[in-house]
Amino acid sequence: MASVLIVEDEQLVRDTLAKVIPWQSLGVETVYQAEDGRQGLAMAERCRPDLIISDIKMPQLNGIEFARAARRAMPACRFIFLTAYADKKYLKDAIALHVDGFIEKPLDPEEIIATVRGALLRPAERPQAPGPAALFYGGSGEPSSGGRTFTLPRNYYSEFDLLLRQNRREDARASLRALFSQMAQCRSTDPDYIRSVFSRLAFRLENAAHIRGAAAAQAQSERFAYACAHVDTLAKLTDGFSQLVEQYFAEVDSLDPGLVAQVNQYLQANFSRSDCTIKAIAYALNYNDSYLCTVYKKKTGSTINTVLTDMRMELACRLLRQSSLKLYEVGRRVGYPNGRYFSTLFTREVGVTPRQYREQHHEQ
Repeated sequence: MASVLIVEDEQLVRDTLAKVIPWQSLGVETVYQAEDGRQGLAMAERCRPDLIISDIKMPQLNGIEFARAARRAMPACRFIFLTAYADKKYLKDAIALHVDGFIEKPLDPEEIIATVRGALLRPAERPQAPGPAALFYGGSGEPSSGGRTFTLPRNYYSEFDLLLRQNRREDARASLRALFSQMAQCRSTDPDYIRSVFSRLAFRLENAAHIRGAAAAQAQSERFAYACAHVDTLAKLTDGFSQLVEQYFAEVDSLDPGLVAQVNQYLQANFSRSDCTIKAIAYALNYNDSYLCTVYKKKTGSTINTVLTDMRMELACRLLRQSSLKLYEVGRRVGYPNGRYFSTLFTREVGVTPRQYREQHHEQ
């Protein structure tokens, strides 16, 4: 019988997982609980669970830091992360840890049971991972260790994001064709690196779909981003992502090019200005601000302020990674002239302070 450790700072979520899931039928004899990453690490080292289910965003020690430390102590332990929409910034690191699954909040018992059952399969019963890189690339025999390796250009994500948001579909298709061709030729590249690239591209697509109000494309892109870690061939990744991009453009075409498109266009052009407010947008577009907010929320599921903040935080993260601007200068560049307010808001939205983010992600 297996043992499971649940690491989650919300007691209601811990209790739901511990009491609602039929652990015995899943082959689990013991369920341990911890309320944060530090306590979870101490308990993991003491109890040596077979599976850890951890929130990805926690105080004291977040899920990524906790998982890294636990993996060093217990390399064979399986991991499942609990995630919410706001946790997307952690997903690149989570995917790199080769976790066994993701469970999205709000929790769905059937999804939990299926994910846990898959993670607890015995090694011999688990789907075979594409060990040889040749299997991933669709060839025969191991590629030479001296062959070419693929590295994505640093600015590719932002350029691809721009093509999506500006609806430049032919340019986007051409860019992806060139990218996929280069990947296929660099057969000495670690397949996990390729998977992480596709996952990050899918999140870019998901974010663009969110901004454009393309709800179906947004949901499909999010699912694809999570699933990339377990796709066994490059061909499946390229085909699947190409279909997602076509779905995105088709859905954008079908949307009403009215209020939502006008608001999004205004935000794209003005989001970094400190005077970009709902009142300013409503005035510029000749709408009542209350009506504007109501209709936008109804059509997209998001508020204008949420989209505006997301766009500013994305630019702030890029400036912190790629520039040496002072923190207050970054705040001004993204529309927040008050440096203290920018720092507080950034910390709330991203989960770390601007200084910590720069230290962790700055590109040399």
